[in-house]
Amino acid sequence: MSKWDDRYRSEAPPTQPSKLLVEFCSLLPTGGRALDVAAGGGRHSVYLAQHGLATTAVDLSREGLERGRELARQEHVHVDWVVADLEQFEIPSSQFDVITCFFYRDPALYPRLSAALRPGGLIFYETYTREPLAFSNSPRNPEHLAARQELLRTFRALEVIFYREVWKSRGVASLVARRPQRGVACLRRQAAVETGFCEPYMAQTFTPSSRSAVPFRPRFEPSWTIRLKAF
Repeated sequence: MSKWDDRYRSEAPPTQPSKLLVEFCSLLPTGGRALDVAAGGGRHSVYLAQHGLATTAVDLSREGLERGRELARQEHVHVDWVVADLEQFEIPSSQFDVITCFFYRDPALYPRLSAALRPGGLIFYETYTREPLAFSNSPRNPEHLAARQELLRTFRALEVIFYREVWKSRGVASLVARRPQRGVACLRRQAAVETGFCEPYMAQTFTPSSRSAVPFRPRFEPSWTIRLKAF
């Protein structure tokens, strides 16, 4: 029994999907396979299943997944629920059209998630950052917190559709990216700019204390660099 089992027994998990996933739901394919890692109470798994994806949810907490199973029953969708430690769980390569990971950080998992995407597959990743440790309600263990632009650097081989880091009560980094289709990566990048998924400006970050701009120069073409915003 994990501490997360106790937590899910004592408090109900959220049932609504992340705003990030909802905001970019138009990118979701109408079919295919989805993987929700660190699925918790299953809110994202159910949302993906509602969009027609054959969804597998993986989490260490059996109690959390039981909550997800009940949510799926209420929403009349099917999800495959897998109780497993993600450090040991084998993720097959090039098998998923969508992967979601929310508020779980394990750098050893990053390359496995990239490899699990099919060409054209999407990843939605959101997690806490180390920047706002001064906030009282932020997680305190640095092992659970991403460094500045960690997700952006880690998934640089993918086509970044959206990236943002914010400091508001808690620091959060948000990423939406796509594994390139063979031979059409440049076209995809240009399309992302033209459709407004990326803002074609030099990126900037802001420190919570001084609010002063710190230039950030990602390894991307100037036509599709991303502006990071602080609120």
